[in-house]
Amino acid sequence: MGNRQETRARIMQATVEVMREAEDYGDVTMREVARRAGVGVGLLNYHFQTKENLINQSARSFLATIIGQWQHKTPADIEDPRCRLLAMLGLAADFLASYPRISRLSILNDLTHPAANDNTMQTLEGMLPLLTSLCPDERRARWAALEIVTGMQGTFMRAELLRSEMGFDFFDEQQRAAFLDSLVDRALAPVEAS
Repeated sequence: MGNRQETRARIMQATVEVMREAEDYGDVTMREVARRAGVGVGLLNYHFQTKENLINQSARSFLATIIGQWQHKTPADIEDPRCRLLAMLGLAADFLASYPRISRLSILNDLTHPAANDNTMQTLEGMLPLLTSLCPDERRARWAALEIVTGMQGTFMRAELLRSEMGFDFFDEQQRAAFLDSLVDRALAPVEAS
């Protein structure tokens, strides 16, 4: 059993390495992952069945590891829910900026193969308790979470265009923090009656 888990872990680590170098989804090949993991392509198929499963599970595992490492960076002593939310979003945005290729592949995978447990939905669910404390109406809090997550993802995906067209640099920490603050303000603004 341990050998099987070690093999899966080695394959997922190799997948993350390939994803770090890939410009798009097509650049991640089963053959290259197998070569780097030191296994045959058949073993990848045995463990993951499809390239989509391989990429999704590898990205999810990598993100979980990073989130686990960064959780201690979110100050637990911040009592204000809005400040805690901004700290959490800051860590998520820092991840996007630090690992742009993996982030891009993960977001594209979530958009083309949406699932109830994909990385986007896990991020949304992770911030929901804080949003519910800021906005007691759970339905409204879910909409706010969706607005924030998709707003952050969309801005990240268009970072180069936004830099050249608007002068906004997602990869600049101060600009990113101001953007997140504005995003939260808009998502939590009272809904105006028509």
